[in-house]
Amino acid sequence: MQYEGIINFIFLRVYGIGENLETSKVVSLKCEYIVNPLGIDTSHPRLTWQMVDTKHGAMQTAYQIKVGKDEESILKGIGDYWDSGKIESQDILVKYAGLKLKPWTKYFWTVTIWDNKGNKMVA
Repeated sequence: MQYEGIINFIFLRVYGIGENLETSKVVSLKCEYIVNPLGIDTSHPRLTWQMVDTKHGAMQTAYQIKVGKDEESILKGIGDYWDSGKIESQDILVKYAGLKLKPWTKYFWTVTIWDNKGNKMVA
């Protein structure tokens, strides 16, 4: 099924929350492998990110994605189009599974991840 229209996905950068902000962070947020794409022609775009942590053996154990049309809401932690809830997974590539996206609309998203020590990092 071809999706008609263009959807914009913009990630928000919020400084990490974690045990050691200098060594733990979420970077490289992308939608369909593009940073801040101007248009995405799919109804279920793929969202991806990377975890950077200099601690030996550090790894992601869970994530939570929030998507919405309002930048302020996303900054407040409200995903009105999609809130995945906390998913126990090491996945860093996730297919959008929220409300139907509208063409010619700008969306904002963020991801929160947890590491194997239970530290939380927000991108």
